[in-house]
Amino acid sequence: MFSLWRSRTLTLTALKVNLARWLPLWCALVALLLVPYPALQRDLWTDEAFTASYTSYATIDQVLNDVRKNEETPPLSFLLTWVWAQMFGSSEVALRLVPLICGLLAIGLFTWFAQQNLPRRQAAIAGITLTLAPLVTSFLMEARSYAPTLLLSVICLIAFENVYHNPLRLKAYLHYAIIATTLFLTSYFSVSLLLA
Repeated sequence: MFSLWRSRTLTLTALKVNLARWLPLWCALVALLLVPYPALQRDLWTDEAFTASYTSYATIDQVLNDVRKNEETPPLSFLLTWVWAQMFGSSEVALRLVPLICGLLAIGLFTWFAQQNLPRRQAAIAGITLTLAPLVTSFLMEARSYAPTLLLSVICLIAFENVYHNPLRLKAYLHYAIIATTLFLTSYFSVSLLLA
């Protein structure tokens, strides 16, 4: 009787460990399930229409000139969208795939980072909280810079943690500087994160 109970306990423990190991993937899959897929094809709203208009230009110079005239945000996410549109087209679905992919990567990376730095239960809570956050779900569907900013913020957090744990490594500082600059060139709101 005791051996049966012990084997079930060991099996449940092994199952929990395996689920925890794959938590970043599970969180990304749950976020993917929460995406309202009909919204991928809905008409673009005004700000998304500006993003779409930048994809019609033939050169990066034209994109940068128009972004400078019409936007109050840095140009990097618009350049990413422009490159994406050159390869995959500029339909509503194609333009919304960029933030969807960035958001899913952000959720997976953040959950992985939490697993590396927090106890198992707290890491699971952190990953699930980000996954289920309504604002994050809406960012996954908007052809703007919100999801790329989220992804770069998570990468910047990981790079900063690397600098913190390796204060004598010049390479860690270089990685952080590159990622922080990329984040800043994606969203000016990132200044608050970078100064924190």
